[in-house]
Amino acid sequence: MRHFASRTPVICLLIAAALGATQATGEVTNISGSSTATVIQFEGILPVQNDFAQSIVPLTTPEPPAVSRARLGRLRGNDETTAVGQVVSIFELPNLDGLGNPSDLGFNVGAFSDDDVTGWFAQGDASESRIVVFDAAEAGGNVLFGTVASATSRVFLSGVLVVGSFDATKDLSGVEAAFQLELIQRRSGQLPATLLEGEVALTGGPAGSAVIDQASGVFGGTLLPVLEELDDLGDLPVVRMVTFTGAQFPYEYDFTVGQPFELELRSSARVRTTPGGVFAFAIFGLPPDELESIFERSKTSDRGRQLQAMITQHVDTTGQSYVGLRPPQFLLPFCGALGVETIGVLLAGCCLVAVRHRRRARFPTTSEDASLQW
Repeated sequence: MRHFASRTPVICLLIAAALGATQATGEVTNISGSSTATVIQFEGILPVQNDFAQSIVPLTTPEPPAVSRARLGRLRGNDETTAVGQVVSIFELPNLDGLGNPSDLGFNVGAFSDDDVTGWFAQGDASESRIVVFDAAEAGGNVLFGTVASATSRVFLSGVLVVGSFDATKDLSGVEAAFQLELIQRRSGQLPATLLEGEVALTGGPAGSAVIDQASGVFGGTLLPVLEELDDLGDLPVVRMVTFTGAQFPYEYDFTVGQPFELELRSSARVRTTPGGVFAFAIFGLPPDELESIFERSKTSDRGRQLQAMITQHVDTTGQSYVGLRPPQFLLPFCGALGVETIGVLLAGCCLVAVRHRRRARFPTTSEDASLQW
């Protein structure tokens, strides 16, 4: 079995437990994951073409990063792009040392249409699975093999949901940008346990309006204001945005000392758009750099740069800017370190570093962030 250490980005699962004043560490003995990208072009209600990509570690890709890209475009007779749908989805080796970019999973999903017929559905999916074990000696104190204990951790999320229009009077009904996550634990002899789950969707409405239409699970109790003071921006007269700046979602789980268990993080980002000058984006764990390429061949290519600048003013979608604001064990934004304790999902930026070290990864935590109880 392979042992991993890494200095990477995207969704982080960091686990660690503490017994009294003694630090406890968990060992990540195996890491695997996958990513997919799907784009479907519509004319009215009819799908006319689609693009799909998938990368699985270790089946199709021997080791991370697992990057999936899908892209479609509609051209006029003069080769001018009138509509584009694009997805970049990634599973990256976790940042197990707590340094650098904290993200393990990342998405850059977007679509726009500047014609009267093209609509889009675009979705990125990514997952990460970690096998973790707490050794009795590493747990400290008089902890014995077979002891059932509990640990607490949290998930961090950095990113943005955006919907908008090139037309200030456009009805945005049917336009959506959404994000979903689920964290599952699997233990031998036990039914799978869902530790965290949630979905949030920013949906458009009449006269350029947008609201949080769906906020379930961990997002249900989260304050998610829609930024609307972004009008009158030249080629982007209507932009509605919801930001996630290192949002934290705590959770607790049980484990048995000496027995490996699995933690799997699943996440997805999607957008839906309608024809007539409409756009939508869902960006988590990656920089918004793809915006320029999405708009680059349209008649006003500066739109991508305008939107990118607007987003970076409000949130660092890579999560990198928030790293120094929390202790190392909190660098889990869709990002990834699994120790015994703290599973972090930070969906932070994307440093695609292929890690080749094959040593065991240990993740200390402090007693205030993880407790070992029995």
